[in-house]
Amino acid sequence: MDDDSKLVTNETLGENLDTTSIKIAAKDWDAFVFNPIMRQFRHHRSWALLPVGVLMVAATIGVNCAQGTLGGLADLQVASDAHIIFNNIFGLDRVESSRPDFPFMRDFVSWLLLLIIIVAILTLHTQGRAMSRCLSRLADNGAIVALDALPWESPISSAGLGVLRSRSVSKFLRLERLVGQSSPQDAFGNLVDSINISCKRYRALVGAGSVLIAIVMTGGLLAGATTNAFSTLAPSATASGDSSMTYEGWVIAASSSWWASSQHFIGYTLYIVLAVVAFYIIVIFHVNGICVIYLILAMGNLTRPSADWANRDGYYGWKPVADVYRTVVFATFLFSSAITLMLVMIGLQNFLFLFVILGFYLVIAPAFIFAPRRVWAKVAETAKQARISHLLQGVSDDDLQNSKDVRVLRILAEVDRCRTAQIKPLRLTKFWTSASFTAILFPLGLAGVQTLFSVLIQ
Repeated sequence: MDDDSKLVTNETLGENLDTTSIKIAAKDWDAFVFNPIMRQFRHHRSWALLPVGVLMVAATIGVNCAQGTLGGLADLQVASDAHIIFNNIFGLDRVESSRPDFPFMRDFVSWLLLLIIIVAILTLHTQGRAMSRCLSRLADNGAIVALDALPWESPISSAGLGVLRSRSVSKFLRLERLVGQSSPQDAFGNLVDSINISCKRYRALVGAGSVLIAIVMTGGLLAGATTNAFSTLAPSATASGDSSMTYEGWVIAASSSWWASSQHFIGYTLYIVLAVVAFYIIVIFHVNGICVIYLILAMGNLTRPSADWANRDGYYGWKPVADVYRTVVFATFLFSSAITLMLVMIGLQNFLFLFVILGFYLVIAPAFIFAPRRVWAKVAETAKQARISHLLQGVSDDDLQNSKDVRVLRILAEVDRCRTAQIKPLRLTKFWTSASFTAILFPLGLAGVQTLFSVLIQ
């Protein structure tokens, strides 16, 4: 192979970064800073926390055995109860009878909520591990590189609309104050250091606030669960007054017989503990999410998106982001599933607290699912333009017309490869995308149906 061929091969196929690009300092955000318990397992796989889930299941079964509310096989009425709930939600005639007796074996909603809590613990740990190594891997892969100049360093006279927008965002995020006089290659790493320091400074306050919010949300849940539990299962005979037991009487009897009602102190206490754990996990998910959204916005203003053109991870260097995004989507799916189960258990028209949860969900879900997609919508375009511009440097129009020149042909082949590269930082399979978004939208649809039919029936 001659010298020109070697040069072209190195330029077009062997380089990970453009020669004009400067690697940034690799720093990572500590995603376990607000979760001191999981921090002890940060270097372990998430399955190391599975015994915690086993302990939760064993405690639940043990408590129900101790207080005589476990129930037997005859209490397994998932199909018949699901039929009643379906008829209730869609305003159809309910079946004539349903016992207001709810031991643990019949309470399939609590089974599923317990499973969601266990999976959420594993997901939170998986997400923390992915977040805690994402930024350095992006830098090492060459997926993010240094800017030529930081937004506030560019002269105003030559600033285009993009630079002016970047300046506005940087001012809003207070980036100049946080990174100081850093060079473009050190700016993002210094910002991450500043964020880590601030998170450590306030982690006790955030932790205490998260626990307090979890306790308040648990109180709201119990307020509805103890008075309206299983109201969606009340049959038409009792609802219409055709029975000696009124609708309200049926709901009270069902709530009192529930294994986690205040009439069963041990089960009630265990339910409170599990609910606080569940809501604490939800709060920490969202605290981490807010930090990540900030880092994403900062990254867009302190770095330039590029790619690993050797495509060693199958994502052109962006696999660390895809790994984090999958956990975000899955966590949102778990949240939506929990809301759906609460709607099934309590019924939206019976419980104002669920309106607050749904309102919060309406704000947070789009922010975590769709905002990153918008922020990184032009990653591929920016990376391709930079790569193609670099490849065509020093190549004249006359050279491009000379299709017999081996060097030019290889450059053009690499340009074509860059143009067709599938650079998708937030890539999900089509099945996973459709299934997740359907599940995320389901509680909103269910809430709408419940509200609509409750109005029509009245």
